[in-house]
Amino acid sequence: MLHRVPSNQQRGFTLVEILVVVAIIGVLSALVLVTIGTRDTDRKLQADAERLMLVIEQARRASVSRQEVWGMQQDGESYLFQRLDETSSEWVDIEDRPFAREPLRNTVSMAVQSEGLTPSSPSSRDLAPQVVVLPNGELSPFSIRLVDEASDDVWIVESDGLSQTEAFKIELDGESE
Repeated sequence: MLHRVPSNQQRGFTLVEILVVVAIIGVLSALVLVTIGTRDTDRKLQADAERLMLVIEQARRASVSRQEVWGMQQDGESYLFQRLDETSSEWVDIEDRPFAREPLRNTVSMAVQSEGLTPSSPSSRDLAPQVVVLPNGELSPFSIRLVDEASDDVWIVESDGLSQTEAFKIELDGESE
């Protein structure tokens, strides 16, 4: 035998309860989207740093195989690779991929610190690369700092000149990943 509940006592959710649940779902969704956006920015900067690291190592191999002096120069908006033309003693841009000019993303800044190993270079020092690759595979020791201004993430690409180039993240508290 079925019992019917009188219509004035039916169970269900009130409008206030439904609105509270919808508000909670909205807040949680917003948090998830912010987290995903931050991770995406970090992954892009990681990809930028790892790409630069790999291209520097490719430039090292190309310099050795061609017995040419190569270099990397950055101007704040992009970076490119060059080779030293021995006849004219001028740096010549390399147009072939992956060594051609690579623009930085709008939110990314690059700072290069380098030391020594400058071969006989052109008289105009402004045009000389900050990182030099010698035909014996030796690099000028360098540290490149990539910063994403939108997320404050920092990646370092560096080499002591003899070891393989490395890329690693710097945490805000000073520890690296």
